[in-house]
Amino acid sequence: MSCCSLANILNQRSYSTFLLDASGVIYNREGPTPNIVSTIAYLQTLGQVLIVTNNSNQCCDEISKTLSNSQINVSSDHIISSGLGLMYDPMIRSYINDKIAYVFGRSSSYPYIYDAGCKHISPKLDQAEVIILTASLQQHQESKFKALKDFLKIRSDIPVICCNPDRFIRYHQALVPVIGYYADELEHDLGIRLHWIGKPLPNFSMMVKFLLEQRHGITMDDKVCFFDDNLNNVISMMQHLKIHGCWITKTGVSFSMKHQHLSLITI
Repeated sequence: MSCCSLANILNQRSYSTFLLDASGVIYNREGPTPNIVSTIAYLQTLGQVLIVTNNSNQCCDEISKTLSNSQINVSSDHIISSGLGLMYDPMIRSYINDKIAYVFGRSSSYPYIYDAGCKHISPKLDQAEVIILTASLQQHQESKFKALKDFLKIRSDIPVICCNPDRFIRYHQALVPVIGYYADELEHDLGIRLHWIGKPLPNFSMMVKFLLEQRHGITMDDKVCFFDDNLNNVISMMQHLKIHGCWITKTGVSFSMKHQHLSLITI
């Protein structure tokens, strides 16, 4: 096992594009991670910095504003959220376009659904033509999830989309379940197949490639480096996009894992 600093990584290779995960890398529930403000400012002097996140709870404008409140300046067009997959993935969009949607999440995620061509977002399950899971809920989580599960026992024909595959996030020294965990429970308990988009899935990687090339003229090569606290996400992005990756182990979900025979970076 080896552990190296960001400076050492940058001395070994010249990167022009930095892709950073959000939760677990830039911040966690305790706030911004140590030294991240100065780290991102420094990376922005070397090349382009983009946020590549499974945060489908907030639209990209809101993510940008949230970061700005912590003195992290990343414009919304430099944020690629899994929520964008509702619009950019053709198969998933086909389930949403011109349909009435029920959203398990907050209203801050609604722009993704409307951008995908949704006819209407209804608070009533019995009106839903598609169900979209964007985030866990702090209030009435269990009762609303039970109502959703009971509804799907009867209406298993309705497409269900989860645009955040994360199962857990870090809170202090523990892991707490989030929406991907509950989506897994639906599949397991009800025997239904959900439609997913987000890291570490190939459809998300292909969307990232498309947006980086079309919006920013960035070529996928070894001058692009991706940072994430989830090792599966790092490996998948490296394999799918043929880019470099760095696994963050101090600030996110990997803090309790054993690290053997791996080259690690801590920031």
